[in-house]
Amino acid sequence: SSARNTFERLEDIIEAGIGDQGFVGYLVGNIFKYLLRYRFKGNPVEDLKKARFYLDKLIAKTLDEKESV
Repeated sequence: SSARNTFERLEDIIEAGIGDQGFVGYLVGNIFKYLLRYRFKGNPVEDLKKARFYLDKLIAKTLDEKESV
């Protein structure tokens, strides 16, 4: 979807601005944020899906780094 493409471009900009290690920290921080708050917000499943989204991004990034070595 258009919103997802825009979001992914935004993440590319974030990664370019803060570097690889900073981007990994950004991903890990978002994973923890959504995991820690899912029981306390209005839509727990949505927060768990968001945590999974960032975890999938972290896995993909880790695989890319491993393959490029």
